Amino acid sequence: MKCITIGMLIKETRKARKDMTSQKLSKGICSVQMLYQIERDQCDTDLLMTDMLLQRLGKSPDKLERILQSDMYHMVRVRELLKKAILKGRKTLAEQMLERYPSRTNVDKMYRYRMKACLLYYIDKDYDAAFRCLQTAINMTLPGFSYDTIDDFLISTVEMENLLALEKINIERKADAEKTVEREHLTSCMEYIDKYFTDDEEHTKIYAKCVWLLARIEYHDGNYMQTMTLCEKGLDGLRRNTMIYFTLPLLKLMVLAGEKLGIAPDRSKWVQYYETLAFLWNSFAEQWYPTDMIFHNCYQKEYHLDYEFVRDERKAQGITQEEFADGIYQDTGSLSRFETGRISPNKRNIG
Repeated sequence: MKCITIGMLIKETRKARKDMTSQKLSKGICSVQMLYQIERDQCDTDLLMTDMLLQRLGKSPDKLERILQSDMYHMVRVRELLKKAILKGRKTLAEQMLERYPSRTNVDKMYRYRMKACLLYYIDKDYDAAFRCLQTAINMTLPGFSYDTIDDFLISTVEMENLLALEKINIERKADAEKTVEREHLTSCMEYIDKYFTDDEEHTKIYAKCVWLLARIEYHDGNYMQTMTLCEKGLDGLRRNTMIYFTLPLLKLMVLAGEKLGIAPDRSKWVQYYETLAFLWNSFAEQWYPTDMIFHNCYQKEYHLDYEFVRDERKAQGITQEEFADGIYQDTGSLSRFETGRISPNKRNIG
């Protein structure tokens, strides 16, 4: 089985795109020097950063099977637990986790502001403060961003989620007011997604969210046929890629638009689809989880801890620790500590 590192994949993909410079890819995410180190596997960096680099290159990190060090996996778990704490309304715990969240890189800072906005939105219901936090998050990795020059930016799925969440909050802040600006912004996002999100799965999961937000504006303005057309576009991609998340809000909006158009419920396939899926969601899904969270995607990532991978392979081949450590580790104690996740390989413990 051929194994390649994330650094190798980023480097090969960047080199394959003749117009992709290190400066352009790394802008707002990390320094050119750090990207150079990542591409040569000389830098242990958080998965969120490498995910964003791959997404900017048009690659879906969800399709990769990865071997991680324990500290990298720890950060994955921290982000999962932080999101869960916010959605379950555990404000004190979420604030404590945010306070301890690292601020080493622009990506760290972006994520911290993003989840602070999430807390303000879901728990405090303070839309103005959430809006300001999201603006800060966007500026962290997309400095100087403007919709007038959107094509000049490389935007990852994570960063597009930030833009869409900002528009969602602004739509809800304005209530019944005219939403011309938000329509223009979302249209720009939809055009950008169609043009630059070349991986079908990455395109689908972010496109569905964008068209849902745009369809809500059309519904608000009484454009019910346009509402249904937009929602159906989003649903087509979700069906094609067997994704369920964001199907319910799209179906619900189609049902509402159908009612406004006078379509009888018993003659509408969308009503049947919605009622079936809503029943399954209510019966089996976690009830505290929202069906329309911009910052969530349904996918199953495969992670393997490096020490478990090495330990299991050594045992499968019938190799003793003494045999395996010879010429690699200074002693079997170092290998034993690595195989139990207490240390990671480095120059001090490798002979």
